[in-house]
Amino acid sequence: LNLTACEHERLQLEVKYGLEYAEFREKLETGALGDEYDYELEIDAMRWNDLIAEKQHWLQQLRLARELIE
Repeated sequence: LNLTACEHERLQLEVKYGLEYAEFREKLETGALGDEYDYELEIDAMRWNDLIAEKQHWLQQLRLARELIE
């Protein structure tokens, strides 16, 4: 299931940085993680943001499917 893969990848990023996304963004923006334009940090930040949006997409699809069944 795509939602499971999305959550797994998000969890990998949380483990990698030891932070949840909101904390990661805050530390990234304040420079606490180093240069926010560092390639690895920038790629991880973009991917993490995409994973959050993707999760919302899949949850919306599940809600719509449930409404069709009911």
